Amino acid sequence: MSEEKNLEQQIIASLLISPRKIEIAEELGLLEAHFFDERMKEVYKELIEKYNENNKVDTSSLRSLTFEEILLLTDNIYIVHIDEAIKNCINNYKKRTLDTEIKKILISEETTDEKKNQILSVIDKIENSVEKNKEFDIKYLLKNWWDRVGENQMQGVKTPFECLSNLVFFEKGSLITIGARPAMGKTAFGLNLSRLTAKKHNVLYVNLEMSESQIIDRMVSAESKVDLWKISKGLTDETEKKLIVSAVSQMEDLRLRVLDIEDNNFNLIINKIRRIQQKEKQELIVIDYLTLMQAKGHQSKNYEVEYMSNRLKLLAKELDTCIVILAQLNRGVESRADKKPMLSDLRDSGGIEQASNVVLLLHRADYYVEESSNVISDLQVIVAKNRSGSTGTITLGYNLKTQAIKEAVNEIRKYD
Repeated sequence: MSEEKNLEQQIIASLLISPRKIEIAEELGLLEAHFFDERMKEVYKELIEKYNENNKVDTSSLRSLTFEEILLLTDNIYIVHIDEAIKNCINNYKKRTLDTEIKKILISEETTDEKKNQILSVIDKIENSVEKNKEFDIKYLLKNWWDRVGENQMQGVKTPFECLSNLVFFEKGSLITIGARPAMGKTAFGLNLSRLTAKKHNVLYVNLEMSESQIIDRMVSAESKVDLWKISKGLTDETEKKLIVSAVSQMEDLRLRVLDIEDNNFNLIINKIRRIQQKEKQELIVIDYLTLMQAKGHQSKNYEVEYMSNRLKLLAKELDTCIVILAQLNRGVESRADKKPMLSDLRDSGGIEQASNVVLLLHRADYYVEESSNVISDLQVIVAKNRSGSTGTITLGYNLKTQAIKEAVNEIRKYD
């Protein structure tokens, strides 16, 4: 084990001298779990956190190493190719894990055939858990495709709105953008999407927009059909309280997690999502909303938004899930006679459109009518971009008092 520890110390020393190499380590899939030395594991974890937070590492601020220890490590570095060292470190982890798991299987009371199958399963699991960039033969891809077709496996989740599902499918590995101007129902749509989908699937709602109590108030209102303002102010009558109790009872079975964000650092949020996904696979991740996050080190907001959009697209592939991001549309919508949004209205960057598999734009025509007193507003969901299907427009019913969004007119119109 002394050789393994020495290798790990060399990797850490290299990262201390050249923090930019942390990007290589992450690209190659090096995790803190791959380290055998508990001390180096702790140092690597802190280096990743510091670098993702500031795009640099100030070694004087490290808690896990003293100044003397940093000097001792960096003065004795001899590795030239850190990528080879990282691959060796990961391979050492594979060997240790494999040895441990096989020993457990061999002393179990299973039959020989069962032990053999378990060992093969462990080998496959360990290999796939660390390998990032893979090369596939077309025969392998076709075999997997036929297996999925034969088992009728869904590679994602259906939207909870049947008329929208006729156009859009939330496919694994895809990035879905939902854009709208303020007051169109962007957050309401995200919350309804999360709540309704969580009745059948694991959903993570990443909240940067509201307080925890505001989120729950809105969800309970939509589920119970009791006016939101009554719930928020505690002015419900006995009948409404019974409806709320019933709604809360049903909501307790939702497969929904809420990640409440106070620090809007983009890289920290990404890492937190990764950790949640490692604990329990989330089939849909909804982020409210994109431009409230900040990624440091970019010349302009346009570059920042483009960077975050592309990272989220890669994250969806990495975590094998669908990520939905809510996004603000720019003010240009308000200055036009026709207020219906277009793809070009996506705020701060065309990079959002480029990274997204699907772009949905929300529009309520009655919002711009001064004398309108509609309780149920026609919410148009414009499928403006769809890499795997058709574009078009569907209409949902948006209850302004309860924030509930439901099927309204099952009519699909072609998107112009």
